[in-house]
Amino acid sequence: MCLGEKLIKYRRECGLSQKEVAEKMNVTRQMVSCWERDLTIPDIQILQQLANIYGVDIEEILQEESSAVKNEEIVALICGIILAAAFQIPIINSIVPLFVLLKFKNRKYSAYIRAAAIVCLVIGLYNTYGIFYTCFNPNSTIKNKHLW
Repeated sequence: MCLGEKLIKYRRECGLSQKEVAEKMNVTRQMVSCWERDLTIPDIQILQQLANIYGVDIEEILQEESSAVKNEEIVALICGIILAAAFQIPIINSIVPLFVLLKFKNRKYSAYIRAAAIVCLVIGLYNTYGIFYTCFNPNSTIKNKHLW
């Protein structure tokens, strides 16, 4: 969870509006909105004031969600391993990338996962086509065809 999301969460838990927080801190409501949308980062003194208003410790506000980051990295690694393993099996090498493309849309590493899945899908479809063409074409001999 980024800093802005935390600020929104704590403000809502206290039942305060952006205007009320701004009045307590002697800033504009737009400034509070900028902090919550991560357009600007409040300095340490402002963060201390926000922590006091929200009744939380400043360390809690600044603490990163390390377990969520690690989970995203593990998911990306597992997807890479699954794509690499499926890459070797005809037909499966076309189905698994499609599943990965549909399943992992809104993840931190989604752009990298999707790019790898697209590459695996294209190569997998080409290899699957080559295997079926070689096996079911009466004019071809398997020993004379090189698919890789």
